Formats: sequence, structure tokens, C-alpha cells
Amino acid sequence: RFYHKQLISKEGRQALNYLKSRQLDMRTIRKFGLGFAPDAWDATKEYLKGIGFEEKQLLEAGIIVESKGRSYDRFRNRIMFPIINQSGYVVGFGGRVMDDSVPKYLNTSESPVFNKSNVLFGLNLARKQRPLTEIIVVEGYMDVITLYQYGYHNAVATLGTALTLEQAGLIRRYAGEAIIAYDGDTAGRRAALRAIHVLAKAGCDVKVVNFPKGMDPDDIISEYGKAYFDKLLEKSVPATEFELELLQEEYDLETQDGKIEYVTAAAEILSKVENVLERDVYINHLEELTGFRSELIYRQIDVLNSK
Repeated sequence: RFYHKQLISKEGRQALNYLKSRQLDMRTIRKFGLGFAPDAWDATKEYLKGIGFEEKQLLEAGIIVESKGRSYDRFRNRIMFPIINQSGYVVGFGGRVMDDSVPKYLNTSESPVFNKSNVLFGLNLARKQRPLTEIIVVEGYMDVITLYQYGYHNAVATLGTALTLEQAGLIRRYAGEAIIAYDGDTAGRRAALRAIHVLAKAGCDVKVVNFPKGMDPDDIISEYGKAYFDKLLEKSVPATEFELELLQEEYDLETQDGKIEYVTAAAEILSKVENVLERDVYINHLEELTGFRSELIYRQIDVLNSK
């Protein structure tokens, strides 16, 4: 509440203008409890001590840090994103700079109530949706918030780290399907590949949205609107198809060696597909793409499964 009050004060004008420049309205800003940490060394510390908190508590919660015998605010001159767990409790914060300073995002350190491996940003709101058949998994705070403002109330984000098995388990608890909507750059696609395996291990059905290179959900909606994002969601591909697409980029299919290496690696992926009808679709596609007969691809999969 202190951070939110700062955001709508004279001191927070730059931060509020920044959020508005990202096309967020006041209703959304209030819904997520966004705030501003003053550009001062001890404004938050002094305010909280003034209403009865002890310095030891503030250190333990990660609101302040200590160095060389002095304590000071961990977050200064940053837009503040409260991190709320699925039960509705604020367990930490993410702070974002408004310029090119580093780090761009700063999260609360681990504490007795905050472990970033088992919290998903936005899950407190997503879990309230009825029916909740699918959850959109994105990379950042702003992706979740922008999607929410445009009516997608089922988006969650990891907290600056790779998706963990604990987070995947939370997703599976509330929805059967996960739609990965990570950034369209190389790093985002690689992260999506890792997330596929984690979500599958947790028992989720997984699809992946293919974004134009270098763009994320926030970019897409801000620049092209909801209708275009809807089209991309509709065209989201099954996890296996995405894996094969990503794998194909690694090989030169103009050469015989490239085709052999690609199909050999693709057979490893398809050997894990349990539905034989689904597997057949991908094998027929590989036959069209590479010229290798489907019987040979089946045989290669049998070889792998017999090991």
C-alpha cells in the first residue's frame, strides 16, 4: 500500500507515466497493486518502522538489506510489482527500472515466505477463472498484466527463472493444458523447449505459440491488437510439432547428411510419443520433408525403443 500510494503521488509521476505509456489503465494498475519505490535510501524502511515493524523483520522479508553495518531500502526508484501467491498473500516484490540501468528487474531475495521456485506471478487471479481449462505461460510481469487488461485472465509468469517442476505442478493443479507463450527470439524458443519437458513431466498437455521473431505477448497486443493475438493462440502448435520445428533449424536439409542427422534426432523425439496415431502424422510429415520412407523411420524408432 505504501508503494502504491507513492505511485499516485507527485514523487511517482514519472513511474505512473511510464506505466501509462505501456498502455496500462488505472483499473489494471490497481488490480495488480502496482507501485513505486521512492528514489531514497531509507524512505520505505522509515515508513515501516514508523508503523511498528522492527528492522529485523524488514531484513528477513528482504525489504531492506544490510551492508557494512548499515541498512537501507532494497528497492529504490523502481516500479514495484507485488508478487502474490495462489492463496492471495503478498510474499515478495519485483522492481523494474525506468531507464537502461541494470539489473532491469530486481526480485525480493528468498525469505521464510518467498521461494521463487514455487510461486507464479498472476496465478492468484488465474485460478479464480471458471472454467479454467488452460493456462497461458509467459515470461514476464508485463506480459501477464497486459494480457489481463485485454481479457486474458488465465496468464501466469515465472519470476525471472526457468520454469520449475514445482511451478509446473501448480499449473497442473488448476488446469489440464498449458500454452507456452514465450518470446519469439532464440532464447525464448530455447526456454520454451525446456518448459515443454517440465510441464509434460507434471502431467500437462502442452501447446506452444509461435511469435514473430523477437516479439513477446506484450509487444504483439500493444502493436497489433487482441484479434491478432487471438489468431496466434488459435495457431498454437502441439509440443511435439514445436520440438520438430526447432530441431529442423539445426540441420541443412539440402544435404543427405543433414537429412539423415535430422531424421535420426527426430526419431528420438517421436520415440517418446505414446499415441500411435499422433506419431504417424509426424512420421508422414518427415517422409514428405526428407524423402525417407515412413517404414524406415518406424524401424529407427523401434531400434531406439528396444535399447
